[in-house]
Amino acid sequence: MSDVLFSYTKGMVLVSIFIFTADTIGAYALGIPLPFLLGIIAGITNVIPYLGPVIGGIPIVLFGLSVDIKTGLLALLLAIIVQSIESVFLQPKILGKKTQLKPTSVLVGVLIFSSIFGIVGFVIATPSMALIGILLRHSKYDVRL
Repeated sequence: MSDVLFSYTKGMVLVSIFIFTADTIGAYALGIPLPFLLGIIAGITNVIPYLGPVIGGIPIVLFGLSVDIKTGLLALLLAIIVQSIESVFLQPKILGKKTQLKPTSVLVGVLIFSSIFGIVGFVIATPSMALIGILLRHSKYDVRL
């Protein structure tokens, strides 16, 4: 269990570093004020499944709109491209193999844990489902999530 949790945490840190770097460089290139801070916000909020990318992208777009409408639209495009790369390529590659969970298991876990624990449930859902998966795989029934 500790190996899966460590791998999950390491994977999330790598994905968050990618988000931070890409958003910081993109915001800097677009001339958006405080690109480093916006990159940090996007990287940190990315650990929240499903809602985190939206929460992290909103400040970049708003700061882009404060420059002008064109920069705001380009910031929106930046946020969409960075999150698409993360969710299509990085997340499945890095986290999918480490946790050995199917996407539907993660979605069900997020729904259940978020309804019970609120915003904290969003954050703890995937590692908790990975632990539950390990327990089920090592039970006498060998269930796979």
